[in-house]
Amino acid sequence: MAAQFQLTARRVSTPPGITPAKLGESPTWDDAHGVLWWIDIVGQALYVGQTSAGSLSEFDRVAMLPLTGHRVGFVIHAGTSSEKKGENGTKNSFHAIWGSQSGLYYTPYSSDLPWCSLGDPSNPPLPNSAASAPKHRLAEFPMEVFPLQDGRIYRFNDGKVAPDGSLWAGGMMERSAQHPKRDVGCGVLMQWTPQAEKTFTVGVSDVTVSNGMGWSPAGDVLYHVDTPTAVIRAYPYHKAAPDAPTGSPGHIVQSEGYVFWTLPADRKSRGATLDGLCVDNAGAVWVALAGIGEVVRLQAIKQNDVSLPSPVTIAGVVTVPGVTLCTSCCFGGPDLTTLYITTARGTDAAAVARCTQEGAGFVYAVNLKGVAKGLPASRLHAPSSMYAPHL
Repeated sequence: MAAQFQLTARRVSTPPGITPAKLGESPTWDDAHGVLWWIDIVGQALYVGQTSAGSLSEFDRVAMLPLTGHRVGFVIHAGTSSEKKGENGTKNSFHAIWGSQSGLYYTPYSSDLPWCSLGDPSNPPLPNSAASAPKHRLAEFPMEVFPLQDGRIYRFNDGKVAPDGSLWAGGMMERSAQHPKRDVGCGVLMQWTPQAEKTFTVGVSDVTVSNGMGWSPAGDVLYHVDTPTAVIRAYPYHKAAPDAPTGSPGHIVQSEGYVFWTLPADRKSRGATLDGLCVDNAGAVWVALAGIGEVVRLQAIKQNDVSLPSPVTIAGVVTVPGVTLCTSCCFGGPDLTTLYITTARGTDAAAVARCTQEGAGFVYAVNLKGVAKGLPASRLHAPSSMYAPHL
């Protein structure tokens, strides 16, 4: 079946002084502040971009926040319990929770970020210098959940907040001089809640490179990528039992997982691998195909016979021109009809140095109004005391 649409994304322009990410990842739209957040794994940084009122493919200003010494794997939105209830909340606060090889961290920011702005033509913008971002560790990295130790190094890779407010994050092995080859099945997909404090629960074991994830609009299915397997697996997401303590999160059962979609041979032969993903409000899954510069929309075709599995087809393709490594995607903009796509220059320092693609490492966008609309990103809400001493 031919794709229903084929669109081309365009590079989001950035102010002078903002360099492209080395390995851009984990884009997420902050609807409370009207900004896009993303990370640079190799460059060890967090980015915040505010789009232009007249064009969602132009950043009026961007802040680059160094996370020196951290191979950051994801960033999510955070807030306090009072903000969730609308009490004493303020849009002047930027809250970020991110994970690296050292643990789970909270970074507070006011509206006074180190912005690089387009500025006034008569007053050329000057890049702001920024020291390493302030941070407060919420939990140590859970080395104990990994089956293989012996000097191996692990870190978080991709993470999102479920509709029930729990954090799901992948843990993967880093290659090192002692262990230059990544062991198959040595990683995990794990769950964490503020109530659990330092305890991480393994949801899926025997994972090699835990990557993109997202939930169905009803919150009853979790989609997950383990990149080397070349499949997206789906897991029924069970709500907490009625008699469970207040605030208890949902869960998955690994044995209930099934293959939702397999990367086609033709795209695999071109060098495609599965990376980050998101889900739109119609339930379609959008996944970045790193290696060939495409994001595809996957749509399940309903069967008249409900006992038969629903075949999944590519219903549309978004091409990122001149860039092969598109890494993840999310919906953003005031009406959630803009698809933002992160890209990379390489997955390690050597590959970054070899990259000659001018547009690699920048964010790209495509207007999908009339085609698709996204779901708001869930926020992790915790008591203010957890963020001490910064709140």
